[in-house]
Amino acid sequence: MIHSTMKQKSKSTRSVGKPKPRLTIVQEKPKVFRVNWALLRSIPIVEGGKTSEEIIREDRASRP
Repeated sequence: MIHSTMKQKSKSTRSVGKPKPRLTIVQEKPKVFRVNWALLRSIPIVEGGKTSEEIIREDRASRP
């Protein structure tokens, strides 16, 4: 008896063809990455230093 009552109630509350509200995640747009070219140009280029591969190799070799 309870089951049939619940069925009737669920049928009466359905909205056919009507939009149903939904909770969705609102995603913000990602920030655009901007380059400060003036800053990059002002940094002097260093030549003759160690390469990244040399630095990493030395670091790994020093670990136990």
